[in-house]
Parts: sequence; C-alpha cells; structure tokens
Amino acid sequence: KGFRAPNRFSIDLMQALAVLAGFGTAWLLGKVAGSGREGRETRERMDGEATSSTPSSPRSVLATILAVVLAAAVIFEHLAVPLPLTDSRVPAPYRELAQQPDDFALLQLPMGWRNGFGVFGTEDTRVQWYQTVHNRPILGGNTSRNPSFKFEYFERLPLLQAITTIEAYGQPDDATDAAARASAAELMALWNVGYVVVNPPVPERYPYVDTWQTSRDYVLDVVPVDPQPVWDADGVQVYRVQQPDVPFPYELDLGSRNTDAWRGPGWSSDEPDIAGANGAWIDDGDAEVFLPLRFEDSQPLQLTLRLQPFSYDGAPPQTVSATFNGVELGEQTLAGGWQEISFAVPADATVSGLNRVMLHFAGTARPVDVLPGQAAIGSTGVQSPVDIEINSGGATQDIAFITVTPPDGEPQDASAGRRGYNLTAIDPQSGAILDTRGFDTWANEFEAEQMASFIESLPDGTIVVGAARDDASRFLTDRAVAALARLGSAVDLRATPGYGHALIGVKGAAPGAAAEATSPDGAYLRLAA
Repeated sequence: KGFRAPNRFSIDLMQALAVLAGFGTAWLLGKVAGSGREGRETRERMDGEATSSTPSSPRSVLATILAVVLAAAVIFEHLAVPLPLTDSRVPAPYRELAQQPDDFALLQLPMGWRNGFGVFGTEDTRVQWYQTVHNRPILGGNTSRNPSFKFEYFERLPLLQAITTIEAYGQPDDATDAAARASAAELMALWNVGYVVVNPPVPERYPYVDTWQTSRDYVLDVVPVDPQPVWDADGVQVYRVQQPDVPFPYELDLGSRNTDAWRGPGWSSDEPDIAGANGAWIDDGDAEVFLPLRFEDSQPLQLTLRLQPFSYDGAPPQTVSATFNGVELGEQTLAGGWQEISFAVPADATVSGLNRVMLHFAGTARPVDVLPGQAAIGSTGVQSPVDIEINSGGATQDIAFITVTPPDGEPQDASAGRRGYNLTAIDPQSGAILDTRGFDTWANEFEAEQMASFIESLPDGTIVVGAARDDASRFLTDRAVAALARLGSAVDLRATPGYGHALIGVKGAAPGAAAEATSPDGAYLRLAA
C-alpha cells in the first residue's frame, strides 16, 4: 500500500540526483578548465602574480560559460510558468456564516467525498479551507485511509445519489428521485443542516463547471429552503434551510421503512418482520444509532430500546451496554424474545441536534456457526455433505463465484469463472469435487450444447452447482434448458435476459425441486451442511 502512488517519492529521488549532478558538474567543469598539470601550473602562476592583472585563460572562460548554460538548463527543466495558483481568499458569505449563533451543518455544492482510492460525487477541497473560517460541520470532503463505512453511509442514501448523479452529467431514475424527495426534509433535520451553500465552479474543472446550475436547481427544488438567498456575494449563494419540526419524545422504528441514514456502523438492513416486529439485525459487537433531538436546554432523558437477542441452544446470556454522546449509561442483561430496556441519560450528555448512541453487545455468535446445518437441497430429498456458497452476478455484476467448504476444511474455489454458465459436479456422499466446467452460452449455441452433453453424462444423484455470469441466456438452446431442468431447475433465463442464476440441484430431480435463486441484480445462494 505504501507504493500506491510511487511518484510521491520523486522529491527524494530529485534530491539524490541533485547531489550526483553536482559531482558530475564539478568533474566536467574541472576537465574543461584544466584540472591536470596545465591547470595546476596556471593556478600556481596566478597565486604568484596576485598583484598583476592577467586575463582569464580561455579554458576558464569556457568553463564559466558551461556552468551558466548548465544552470540555465536545470532552471528551464523545472520552470513552472505560469505558476498555477489557488485563490485562498474566503468568500464573504462564509464570514457571515461564522457570525451566526447556534450549531448547524452546511450542505454545499459541489458535493463530493474523496479519499486516496476513489471519489463519490464532485469534490472541491477549497470548502475545507473555508471551513477554517466558519467552523461548522460540512457534508463531504477529502480524507485518507477512512473506514469503508464512511463512504458507504453516504453512497446508500437516495438524496445524495441523486445529487451526485446530476453533478456527473446524469439524471436519477424515477425511484431514486422519488426517494430523494421523500427523505430530504428529514435528512436536513437529522444532520441539522442550517444552510445550503452553492459555490461557483472553477474554470475548466469538470464536470461541475458544466453541471453546477442543474445541480443547484435540483437541490433547491428538493431540499426545503427559503426562496431567496440569505447572502449572495463573491459568486457564492447561501440559502437558509427550513428544517421540519422534530417531535419530542422522539421514536425511531427500525424496519418500518428505510432507516439507513439513522444507522451507523454495525447494522444489517431494515426488515419488516423479525419475529413479528419491525427491526434490523445488528451484525457486529458494536452498533451506532443517530438521533436528532431538539430542546431549548440540555435535559436528562430516558433512552428506551426494544430489542431481541439472537438465541440458540446453549447460548450464553446476552448483555448490552450503551453510551450516549460518549457518556457511559451502564449495562443490562437481556431475556429471550422482544423486550424493552431503559437507560437514564444525564443532562450533560445530551445536545440539541445530532446525538450518537453506541450499543455494545457481549455476544457476537453467527447463525452459521451455532445453528444446525440447513443442508437440504430444495425439495430433492438430498442433503449436501459440504457447505456451498454461490454468487451469480448476471449481466449486472459480471461475476460467478462458487465456494465449496468441507466440514472442518478450507474453502475451495469451485468455479471456472467463465462467461455464461459455470457448473460444478459434487459427489453426494463424500462431497468431493468431481468436475468443474464453464460454458460460454453468451457466445454461441455450441457452448450451450456442450453444457447439455455434460449434464446428460452425469450419473443420477450427482449434486450440481451452477452460477451464471454476464447474460448467460443469449445462446441457450431448448436442449440446454431441458438439461438444467433435469437438475431440478425451473429457471429459463431466456425469459429474463441478463438475470443472475444461482443453482444447487441434483441430477434426476424433478423441475422446481432444486434450490435456486434468480434476480436482475444478481443471485446469491448459500447452503450449510
């Protein structure tokens, strides 16, 4: 990772070369001026006749001229004219923002997040320089070696997806646009955004120089702001955000809708039914929740959580501890099933604005590690002797991963990785991999016929695992689809071109009996022995 950008070592390289160049230049000038016997005699004569005025020798003059030429060449090589400069003057509206009371955040255009490995949106580092004047939190910026969640959090939100898409010459699809409009007001309250700031584009800095007006118009249409800017100077426009009222007491119902913005690291996705209630699984030992609260003065609160521990035979008691804005609230032991627990939050731990709740759990068992294996292959009546995991990207992701893990063994890559269908034959008794084949059914019908022949040659009872990569339907034949049906598949990708297809079947099974998944966004399937 240290050599991710080797050109950064160019400064050290040039310093070393400068020393070598100095030695080389001294040697060259000595040769030209005469560093041998003639040169020494000349210098001795000059020392003995210091009082007399003698003209320089031609060789000395030539050496001087050469030194000047070499110096000029080095200067010309490294000359940067005109020198690119950045205007570091902070626009007047930012100084006005610095004088405003209360705490608030800024939503700025261009909007973007950047680190050493990628960019989400259109980032302008100058806004971080301006931040040294107004001292307010901002959305976006440039960072290094950040945890992946720091980007994922923003990338998964429809409002920010829509804005960054427009900044990059695109248009959000209808679903993203609708979700962005529905969530904009709540997000302004959650993040406590007080103002929208529209910065002018830097000349010739694309794409924002072309899209800044379209981006501005969309944000002003979607985000609730005053119709006229509060400040408009130095090319910067500032609009006051009309934050919606935040109810108090405040309730967050995870699972009832998309609550990605309210959940920090440590969470899985929202689910509408977990043992009869809305919720979201916690998939780490720590999980963070963001709560927007509004009140005049800090005051003591009661934090109530409704949760259910993951239970299994022999599970130790689960305990949960909580911190509120870094203040420890204590620890409690959970019973089985859904339950409510409460923590007292002192007044000095609360703020009017964004509050952070961190939950810590003592137990972090994974279902795959503690629950009995679910090894039944669909309704075929066959149990898999090995763990099987399939990830078929279809045309969307262009991947086809098959992993086979024997009991107490190491995972094995069992996919040919070819475009089209990838099939792996497994012994139903030992779990040994018998054969791994790839058939490029995207390319021609010959590959599809070869796949049919391969399946037909397998003995009944053989477990066959399949993963489709790219558009595997393109040259599927009736014979190939019929062969897949003999594995228990009920999927014909010709009806859904580009879909992913993950399959665990048994040769000789009835159509529809296999375990399989198909989807336009790819297909995932896992079987645990």
